[in-house]
Amino acid sequence: MGFSKKIKAYFEEKRLSNREVSKIMDNYSESLISRYVNSDEISSKFIGLLVKYFPDIDMNALLKEDDELQIVADVKEDYKTKSILALEEIEAKLEDLKKYLSR
Repeated sequence: MGFSKKIKAYFEEKRLSNREVSKIMDNYSESLISRYVNSDEISSKFIGLLVKYFPDIDMNALLKEDDELQIVADVKEDYKTKSILALEEIEAKLEDLKKYLSR
């Protein structure tokens, strides 16, 4: 999926029309926004405005080809569980160290 489809999907997800995007971006030309949304041709000025006015936008995802993105497929809960287990292990080692040092 190219830039145009990705940026179009982003604006659709936010429920923003080109006119609304133009207003958010300090009246950046609506026709230029339309051109970028319908073409994979982009300008550095437009990218700068996207970053400025849409700070949550993932420029890596927008600009890279899908096969270039390496998406982590791990479940967030796995990280939480791993973190808790690591903390428990550290606490157990600290207890062992305290016992050893108190001798």
